[in-house]
Amino acid sequence: MFWNVALFPLKFVVGLAAGIVVPNLLGLQRYGLYILITSVGATIGSYADLGMERALPRYIPEVAHRFGAGGLGRFLRQVIAVKLGLMLVLVLCLNLVSAPLLGYMRNNEAKKITAAETRLQQETDPGGRAKLEEEIAAHQALIHRLDSEGRLYLLTISAMLLLGAAFDVLTRLLIACFRQRASNAIDVGLAVLQPALIVTLVLLGWDVKGVLVALAVTPVVGVAMAWWRVRHAVSTLEDEADESYRHWRQVWPRFLSFSAISYVVNLSTWLYDLAFLSLVAAAFLSTSEVSSLGVASRFVSLFLTYLMVPLSGIQVPLFAHLYARKGQGEVQEAFSILTQFLLLLLLPTGCGLALLSPSLMPLLYPGFPAGTTSLVLVFIVAMFLETIVGTPQNILQVFERYGVIVLARLSALVVIPLLFLLVPRYGLLGAVAAAGGARVLSRSITFFYGLRYFPLRFPARFAGRVLAGTTAMLATVYPLTRWWGIARVGADRLEKFAALGKDLLLALLGAVVFWAVFKVLGGLEPEGRRRLAELRLPRRVRETLLKLL
Repeated sequence: MFWNVALFPLKFVVGLAAGIVVPNLLGLQRYGLYILITSVGATIGSYADLGMERALPRYIPEVAHRFGAGGLGRFLRQVIAVKLGLMLVLVLCLNLVSAPLLGYMRNNEAKKITAAETRLQQETDPGGRAKLEEEIAAHQALIHRLDSEGRLYLLTISAMLLLGAAFDVLTRLLIACFRQRASNAIDVGLAVLQPALIVTLVLLGWDVKGVLVALAVTPVVGVAMAWWRVRHAVSTLEDEADESYRHWRQVWPRFLSFSAISYVVNLSTWLYDLAFLSLVAAAFLSTSEVSSLGVASRFVSLFLTYLMVPLSGIQVPLFAHLYARKGQGEVQEAFSILTQFLLLLLLPTGCGLALLSPSLMPLLYPGFPAGTTSLVLVFIVAMFLETIVGTPQNILQVFERYGVIVLARLSALVVIPLLFLLVPRYGLLGAVAAAGGARVLSRSITFFYGLRYFPLRFPARFAGRVLAGTTAMLATVYPLTRWWGIARVGADRLEKFAALGKDLLLALLGAVVFWAVFKVLGGLEPEGRRRLAELRLPRRVRETLLKLL
C-alpha cells in the first residue's frame, strides 16, 4: 500500500492533465471517434478474455505457493498462449469482415443524415436549423473518415487486442505479487506516454492518424516495461515444486471455473460500462453525444480510479492469501478495514465532486454540451456507490461462492428494459441512468448476501460518523454554491480563474467542515488506528494522519 499512496499525487496530476488536454484538443467529433475506437477494442477484449484477467490475481499467489517459480512460469506461459490464440482468431475474423462492417456503419450514418434532413425541412427556428446543419455535417465527416481511414481503425484495434492480452497477464502478475511500485510506475509511464503522443502528433497535423499511432505504440511500450519488471519479480520467487506437480491437473479446472464466473462478471459489467453505452449512443445518436458521454464517464472514472490508488490491486490478492492459508478469521477484520477506508475516502469526496461539477465541467471542458454535467452527476452516484459496496463480491469470488455471483451479475440485464423505458423520454441521460441502476443493483445483491453468508459486520458506527460529516459539509457548501452562482462560468480568462478559485475555496471549506465533525464524533475506529500505525509510511506522515483522524 505504501507505493500506491506515495505515487498517488503524481498519478492523479498526470491523469487529470491528460483527461483535460486530450478531449479539448481533439474536440467533439474526433474525441467521439477516439471513444468509439477504444470502446470497440474494450468490447472485443471483454468477450475474448474469458474472465482470465480477473482470475489471475486470485490464482497466481496459490500457484506460486504450491508449485514455486517454475510452476508459476509454466502456468503463465499457458495462459498467455490461450489468450493470444483466442485474440488471433478474433483479429482475423474482424479483418475478414471489415468491408461489410464498415459498410454497415456508413449506411447507419446515411440513415441519420436522412432523418436529420427531414427534421431540417420542418424546423423554422434559426438556432434549431443551425444545430441540425452541424449534425448533418458531422455525420458526413464521419462517413468520409470511414471511407478513407476505416481499415486503419480496425488494424489499430487489432494491435491493441493482441498486445493488451499479453500486457494484462504481466501486470496481473505484478499486482498479485504486491509489486505496487512496479505496477504504479508502469501506469504513470503509460499515462504520460499516450496523451503526450496524441497531443504531439495531432499538433503536427496527423489528425486522427496520430491518435491511432498513439493507441498502437502505447501497449508496445507497456508490454516491454511489464516484461522487464515481471522477470525481476519471478526471479525472487522460491522454486519449491518438489512432488507438487503431480497435482498440476487440479489447477486448470479450478482456474477455469473462476474464470467462467469472472467472464460473467465481465459481460455483465460491459452492459453498464462506457464501451456499451458508447456503442448504443453511436448507433442511435451522433459522435457529439458519444464525446459528451466519454468526457462525463472518464471525468468521474478519473477521480474514482485515482482515489482508489491506495487499494489498487490489493483486495483480491489479499483475500487470496487469506484463503490459501485458511485465514477466514481475518476476513472480517480485512473487510471492516477496507470498508471504513472506502467510506472515508469516497462518500465525502463523491458528494463534494457532485457539488462542484456544475462549475468544473464548463470550466475544464468549455466546448462540450451543457448536458454533460447531468451525466456526470448520475455517474458519480452510480460509480461511487458501486465501489463502496463492492468488497463482498471480491470475497465471494475468492472463496469460490459462485452461485450468488452469477445471480447478481445476471441482474445487470435489467439495463435492457430500462434502456427501452428511459431513452425515448430522457435520451442520453436516460441511458446513463439505466446503466447506473444496473450497476448498483448487481453489487448490492452480493453485498447483502456476503454480509449474511460469512457473516461480515458492516462498520455501521463508523459509517454514521462519515455520513454525519458529509451531511454537515453539504449543508455548509451547497448554499454557498447557489449564492456564488458557480455554474455561471464566463468566457474571459480572469473569470475562469475566479471560478476556479471559488471551487478551490469551497473544496477546502468542505474538507475542513467534514474533518471537524468526523473528528469530534470519534474519528477512526481502534482497529483503523492500529492498522494506520502499522503502515510503512514516513514517521511524521503517520503521526500526522493519526493525529488528524
